Amino acid sequence: MATQQYKLVEAFISADKLGDRELDIASRAFELTIFESLDAAYLSGLLVMSDDVGIFSELDITGTEYVTFKIASVEDGLTPIVEKTFIISKIVKSTKPNDTTSVLMMHLIEPHVFVNSLKPFSRAYTNPFEKIITQIVTSELDKNVDLSYLTDQTTAQGIRKVLVPYLTPLDACTWILDRATTSNGMPLFLYASIHDNNLRLGDLDKMLSQKAFNSKIPYLYSQAATQSSSDLNQLKQATQILSYKEAMQADMIGLSNLGGIGSYYTNTDAGTGLSYSTHYSVDNVIRDAKRSGTISDTAEQLIYDQKQKFKEKSVLDHNSVFFHQISSSGTYDTFKSYHDGFTGAEFELKVRHRAVRNALYKNMVEMTISGVAFMVAKATIGDIVSVNFLKAEATQLGIYDLKKSGDYLVYGTRHTFRGTTHNVAVQMSRISRDPKTREK
Repeated sequence: MATQQYKLVEAFISADKLGDRELDIASRAFELTIFESLDAAYLSGLLVMSDDVGIFSELDITGTEYVTFKIASVEDGLTPIVEKTFIISKIVKSTKPNDTTSVLMMHLIEPHVFVNSLKPFSRAYTNPFEKIITQIVTSELDKNVDLSYLTDQTTAQGIRKVLVPYLTPLDACTWILDRATTSNGMPLFLYASIHDNNLRLGDLDKMLSQKAFNSKIPYLYSQAATQSSSDLNQLKQATQILSYKEAMQADMIGLSNLGGIGSYYTNTDAGTGLSYSTHYSVDNVIRDAKRSGTISDTAEQLIYDQKQKFKEKSVLDHNSVFFHQISSSGTYDTFKSYHDGFTGAEFELKVRHRAVRNALYKNMVEMTISGVAFMVAKATIGDIVSVNFLKAEATQLGIYDLKKSGDYLVYGTRHTFRGTTHNVAVQMSRISRDPKTREK
């Protein structure tokens, strides 16, 4: 695994205006970056290439040309392991280092995003939310949806009747995802992976309950080892964290202002005049996640300080935000509509969904690593990655910083291919940690 490197072996541009012609740009493309994110139902990218034969003058790019890439392992007979087609959505930058050469940076997007922008639609659906999303994606965008990343094949809201009010397909899916949760109140994500051409629909319960793809050989961050990485053997280089930064940490006030710690939710039914109210506490989410096995019984939550009190009350007991929503039950007779709920617990799921997503943003960190393991294991966003950090005073391996070390959810990635070098910048987050898994 450690010796493998990856390179762009094929790259060509095609377009309707070119007919059957394809412009080979593999030898001129010197950097390709591909982005994955749980917040996006598509891949995007950047391509940097040189042009010294007037390709782009001939092509006259308008923003609808296709670029197809094939990426292969250098040590595995150059058999493509990643094949992707993008649309050139725009030219980000164009420079001329000399009179005969242009260097261009192009922004890339998957073709179904362009199709999406052309197809706002209105239609009624009667199904569980995950099946409605599948119907929209397959019929409107001609993409398959992989449901194997869901804890259950039916979301907690059950069968609903909804009317999509002239939204684009992806906007409609986002609207439905904003209501869909697991029984624990965990959010669902519709996302794309570099390793296949489907869209994946997964939930946070399933993601957090996974075993880390690199549990046997965790990534290691050591400043001393990083500074002398050329002296490490190939296996250690492949598992070495090249850089690390804390992207978003400890914004307790921001999370509280969003109602993510303690809040109060009220729903008033305009049809019956009845109101349902409930107090939301993030502790309920952690409790239910432990009860269902999403996180371990010994895990410590990382969302708030349990000992902190204001006016003799825990931060959990304060209602930092009051949510009040008006809905109307019985719109579709025997079927529940988008907002319907009949108990405080049902309505609390709406708050849980939003709060947990914001908690993930609060605990975001980023590391840059070699892309070898991500390719071999076909790891991607939504997977769990295991990371060890040495203590500042550590003089030997195995003495870990228990606060930082542990398992993280891969929230976003940036794959960069240049020559035979493939690095991955990994955005990762977590809502709990289990120090016992790192004790030595």
